[in-house]
Amino acid sequence: MLCELREADSTKWSLEVYRYIAGNIRFRKALDDGITGGIGPSWGQTKGHSWSTTPLPGECGYFTWVPVTKRTCSLKVGTPGEGLKCLNKMSTMQNVCHDQVWNLEGGPDGVVIWVRTNCSTGLPLGSEYQDPVYNSPGVSLYEASGRAMFDGWSNNTCVMNVMKAVSEGTWFDLEIKARGLQLGGVGSNGEILLRRINACGDISSWNFKWADVAYPNLTWDMEVSANIFVKKGVQKACIGTAMQQAGGVVDQCTGT
Repeated sequence: MLCELREADSTKWSLEVYRYIAGNIRFRKALDDGITGGIGPSWGQTKGHSWSTTPLPGECGYFTWVPVTKRTCSLKVGTPGEGLKCLNKMSTMQNVCHDQVWNLEGGPDGVVIWVRTNCSTGLPLGSEYQDPVYNSPGVSLYEASGRAMFDGWSNNTCVMNVMKAVSEGTWFDLEIKARGLQLGGVGSNGEILLRRINACGDISSWNFKWADVAYPNLTWDMEVSANIFVKKGVQKACIGTAMQQAGGVVDQCTGT
């Protein structure tokens, strides 16, 4: 499967400075005057280059843009308070460092790298499997940030239409579409998801497929069509729970 980043894709970046700096307006002005290039927040949007990679079997990952930054540091030196300032001992009060994105040829400079992840959990693999740039200070995400990113990408729908109702229960035509579910919750061929959903009823037919590319042309990266018999007393929400266990969102299965 080919993973591709297109030239039109872009990412926003920003660096906030003042909210991390204690002090009054005069102190901030001193920093503006004393640091080459001034100090302040910066933001923009970078345009990516075309990039593609073919992951190894069992390998997952994502593209990320890493900016080249310039760090400037300054010391605030002064007296601790009022009084005879000429006689007070001078001391270093604070060390302030400011990061700025390095601009080159009218735009921010940076590199696109492929971050290798665990297909079951979505979390990045160890540093020995990563691009050298990823192992630079401040590049890798905290684990909580990585989980939040993958959780925000996950989504799914579930539609159950009645095929036939009998005294013991109902036959349904089941259609599921999803994206961003972790391989460890679905299975390479949907076998784990099949087992989870089958606990809600008896599946007589099951058709599972992955889409090669989910973004930007397709909304979903996997689809399921199945026939399932659900006994009386079992709620449609059972399948929504199975989807959540696979890494999706709760979906109580709409339909007729």
